[in-house]
Amino acid sequence: MDLARLLWGATPALVKRELRRKFGSEGLENIGLVLRGQFGQLRHPNYFIHVPKCAGTSMLNYIHEHNLPLKIIGHNTRSEDYRFAYEVVGKHNAFCVVRNPFDRLVSSYVYLSKGGNNPDDTSDYDRLLKGYGSFERFVLEGLGHDSSRTELVEQIHLRPMTDWLMDEEGNLCVAQENIMRFERLDEEIDGFLKTFGMQGKISHKNRSRRNNAYRSMYADTQGIVVPDMVEIVADVYKLDIDTFDYSF
Repeated sequence: MDLARLLWGATPALVKRELRRKFGSEGLENIGLVLRGQFGQLRHPNYFIHVPKCAGTSMLNYIHEHNLPLKIIGHNTRSEDYRFAYEVVGKHNAFCVVRNPFDRLVSSYVYLSKGGNNPDDTSDYDRLLKGYGSFERFVLEGLGHDSSRTELVEQIHLRPMTDWLMDEEGNLCVAQENIMRFERLDEEIDGFLKTFGMQGKISHKNRSRRNNAYRSMYADTQGIVVPDMVEIVADVYKLDIDTFDYSF
């Protein structure tokens, strides 16, 4: 039930005209968003966009375990009938989780190096990553060269998050208030669950066992961060970093 829509439907025509004249269509939309934010327990998203390596497995397990009324937009672009989120969702009826791109890249590399969770992931690792032998070489020699970078960032788990969350014109297909942070998921998930009248915690499944020390993967044997690695990743994932306000 959408309280904002209900209230609007009950508003007399003369009052509607006056509100449109005074606030304009954009102002009315903002009022609607405020109402939906204040009465979130009466309204919830219809779609979860599963961005690779952004706590998606944990979210999916919770959604299925509790039979939440959500449609899932996955990331199997290998499927011929795959449709990106912007082709399916409305801006305010979907939510997702994003993650620091520097951390996410390490997680993706570790995940693929362990075989992923299907034969296609294993094949991608053998074909695209195995030859580098280390995360450092993967970044410097792989992502650091245009000839190999293009193919690497087409791999499902290495694609920028904005590939999954923006339309072809570069507009986010998810409202900012519906974007949760991996780093604060334990806190932010509470608000999400309340929209379903529920409480609880999300246990992180499929989480790389690195104690969040991703910075160490960008350091040499002396523990000193390699500037070239940081610069390359910052360049490859610049749109992610700028859009979601992350830094190394």
